[in-house]
Amino acid sequence: DSTNKALDVTYAKQPEAQMFREATSFITRNGLTVVMPFPRFMFNSLELMGNYAGGASIPLTKKLMGQIPKGTALSAKDRQRISRNLVGFGAIGAAYLARSDPDAPADYKELAVGDGTVLDTTPQFPLRQMLYLGEATRRLKDGTFGDFWNGREFAETFLGTNIRVGVGNS
Repeated sequence: DSTNKALDVTYAKQPEAQMFREATSFITRNGLTVVMPFPRFMFNSLELMGNYAGGASIPLTKKLMGQIPKGTALSAKDRQRISRNLVGFGAIGAAYLARSDPDAPADYKELAVGDGTVLDTTPQFPLRQMLYLGEATRRLKDGTFGDFWNGREFAETFLGTNIRVGVGNS
């Protein structure tokens, strides 16, 4: 259990989604890690962000569809999904408040840390992703999401360093 937990929290375990597991194995088996390094981290981070954004929907759907019999306790995985979803909603809410502050930096990737200095959250997983979701929420509310949306920026934010501009050229 401790080994699996260590692999999980360091994003080194095989992804849980079958599609992600197969993609990770394909990338690794065919030597494509030169082009796309750390596929496990990328796919595990996508799974984690999915849990943060909507993980509770899986056990809820299972319950509504009758796949969890009445009186049966939730599995450890379902409890983990629900708890991560609650944490994610709190983090996205905090990011929304940070991005809604009139003194917030213009770039969503930056976070004011005091005395006029800002922190670039790009390498701080999942801080950049949460700030993106907070900014997207603010823009949706303001009606300016169309000005904010950029598919490349979205991919860079959620798919990680494998997609970021310049990585292939370094």
